[in-house]
Amino acid sequence: MGRLASGHNSRFRVAFERHFDRFRESVGRLADRAIRFRHAVLGIIFAIMLGSFGFMAGGHVGSEAMPDIDGDVLEARILMPQGTPLARTEAVAERVEAAIRELDLRYYLDQPGGASLVEAIQVRFNHNPSAREAGPHVATVIVDLLTAERRRVTLDELTAAWRETIGEIEGLQRLIIQEPGFGPAGVPVEVRLAGENLEAMKAAALELGDHLENYAAVYNVFDDLRLGKPQLTFSMAEGAHGLGLSAEEVSGQLRAALLGEVADTLRIGNQEIEVLIRLAEADRTSLDNLVDLTIALPEGGRVPLEVVANAEERREWARITRIDGRRTVTVEANVDARHATGQAIVDDLVGSGWLSEFRERHPEVALTFEGQVARSAETGSSIGRGLLIGLVGIFVILSFQFRSYIEPLIVMLSIPLAFIGAILGHVLMGYYLSTPSLIGAASLAGIVVNNAILLIHFIKTHRESGLDAVAAAGQASRDRLRAILISSTTTIAGLLPLLAETSTQAAAIKPLVISVVFGLLSATVLVLLVIPAVYVLFDEWGWVQAPKPSKE
Repeated sequence: MGRLASGHNSRFRVAFERHFDRFRESVGRLADRAIRFRHAVLGIIFAIMLGSFGFMAGGHVGSEAMPDIDGDVLEARILMPQGTPLARTEAVAERVEAAIRELDLRYYLDQPGGASLVEAIQVRFNHNPSAREAGPHVATVIVDLLTAERRRVTLDELTAAWRETIGEIEGLQRLIIQEPGFGPAGVPVEVRLAGENLEAMKAAALELGDHLENYAAVYNVFDDLRLGKPQLTFSMAEGAHGLGLSAEEVSGQLRAALLGEVADTLRIGNQEIEVLIRLAEADRTSLDNLVDLTIALPEGGRVPLEVVANAEERREWARITRIDGRRTVTVEANVDARHATGQAIVDDLVGSGWLSEFRERHPEVALTFEGQVARSAETGSSIGRGLLIGLVGIFVILSFQFRSYIEPLIVMLSIPLAFIGAILGHVLMGYYLSTPSLIGAASLAGIVVNNAILLIHFIKTHRESGLDAVAAAGQASRDRLRAILISSTTTIAGLLPLLAETSTQAAAIKPLVISVVFGLLSATVLVLLVIPAVYVLFDEWGWVQAPKPSKE
C-alpha cells in the first residue's frame, strides 16, 4: 500500500513502459512515412478495397444463407410409386434400417469411448415431409445419432455412406437422406416453375433436375409433380345414348356396384340401420371384375359394360400445386457444403448461360428461385437498408460534432477498412460469407468509428496548439495508440472464446465473430496509419478547415 501511495513503479512496469514507448515511436514513424507518401497510401487503400470486393464478386469467397451445422438426427425419406402395397414399402424400410445398423457396427469403434453411433431408430409409415403426400407408399426412417460434439463422422460423410450401403432398390421412386429441416434459410436450391401445361412443366422439371445432378456437390434432387395411382377412365361408347343411357346413369351404377348404395333404412329399437347393396366382395376386389359387370337399361334389360362404355388405363397427376392462382412445380436439391453452396450453384446456372437456353427451350414455363437464394437476397437487402440508414445517422451526428462535412467522411473511411478485414478473416478461417457475417459487418460501422473520431479530435487539438497538419497528424497517431490498442484488444479478447468454441451451438454465430474480430484488427492498424495520411491530404487540397490556434 505504501509503495502504491508513493508512486513506486515495479521493474515490470518500468520495462513495459520503456518497450511500449519504443513501440509507440515505431508506429509514429510509420504514420509519418504514410503521411509523407499520402498520395500513394490513398491509391493503395483504394486498390485494396477494389481488390477485396472484386475478389468477393469473382466468386473466390463463397456465400451461404446460414452456416452449415451438423445436427444429431438424420432421416431417410422413402417414396414409392402411388399404389404400392404397404408390404413392399415395409420391405424397403427394413432394408434402409439394416443399412444404418451396418454402418453403426462399422463406425462405433471410431467413436470416443467406443460409443454407439446410432442411439435410436424410428420408422414412420404414411409419413414423408419431402413428398408432401400420405399413403402406404411413403415412409421415413428417423435415426438419432451420437451428439455432433462427440462423434467423429460428419453428417455429409454418413449420408454418402448410408446411400452407398443401401444400394439400388427396384421400383423406388426417390430416396432422400437429410436432416429433418433446413432452418429459417430454407432449401439450398429451390427452383419454382410456373405455367398451365403440366406436361410441359414436368418435362422442364426433369431437364432441370438432370442438369442439377451433374454437379458433384448436389444431391437429393426432387420435384413435387408426380403421377398418381393407376386408374380406369370410362367414356360413353357410340350408340350408348340410343339405348337410353346417359353418362350420369352409367357412372351411378358403377358407383353403386363398387361402393354400394343405401336401399333402405331399418329401425331396430332405438337404432337406425342402413341397408347397403353392392357387389359381393369377391366380385369387386380387382378391376378385372368390371369386365363381367352389366348395366341396367331403362326398359329393364341389361347389357355388358363394355357395350355402353370404353375403358382406358391411365394415371393422372397425384397433386397439382397452385400459388397465386398459377400451377407450379418446385424442384429442390441439397448441396454438400464441403464443396459448394446453394448460391454458388444458382450463380453457375445463371452465369454459364444454361438458364437462358433452358428458358428458350421452355417458353411456356416461368422460372424463379426460392429457398436460400431468395431468403438471402431478402435478408441482405434488409441489412443493406438498415446499414445505409445507420451510415446516414453517423454522418449527421459527426457533422454536428465536427461542424464540417469533410471530416466525418475521413472518420467514416474506417468502415470500409473494417469490411476488408471481415472479408479476409472469412478467407483465412475457411468460412463462407453468411447472414451472421453481414450482421457482424454491419455492426462494425458503429464500432470502428470511435477510434477514428478521437484521432481526428486529437489532430484538431494539436493544430489549435500551433502545429501544422503534418506534425499534428503524426503526433495524434502517437498519442492515441495506447487507447486505440486497449479498446480494440479488450473487445477482441472478449470475443476470442466464441471464436475458439467447438460446439454446434456456437457455430451459428462464428461468422459474426469473425467479422467483428478481423474487422477490428484491420481497422485498428489502418486507422493509425491511413486516417492521418488522408487528413493531411484533404488539408493539402483545402477541403479541411484549419482550426484557429488557441491564444494562451
